[in-house]
Amino acid sequence: MSDKVTCDKCNREFTPEVKDVTRRGGIDRFFRCPICKHKYPVAKITTLGMQLAGDIGRIKSELQKFPDSERLKEELQELLKRLAPEVTKA
Repeated sequence: MSDKVTCDKCNREFTPEVKDVTRRGGIDRFFRCPICKHKYPVAKITTLGMQLAGDIGRIKSELQKFPDSERLKEELQELLKRLAPEVTKA
């Protein structure tokens, strides 16, 4: 499977480099065509979404140490549920 995409504007193939730009209330995630600089929005993530993503990372790390923990599995599912409305896909 190739990681390359083709630009809709200039028709050139490239490997996207996703970037995050902090904005008031969260981040904008996007990539640009390196040839024509066309911008491709990926997602907008709220400040709460960023906090939840950090909590999810922490829980996943704990789950690696304690893979049978039902409490951690339930907490992860709850955090993922809470994260969904905080991410707007472009």
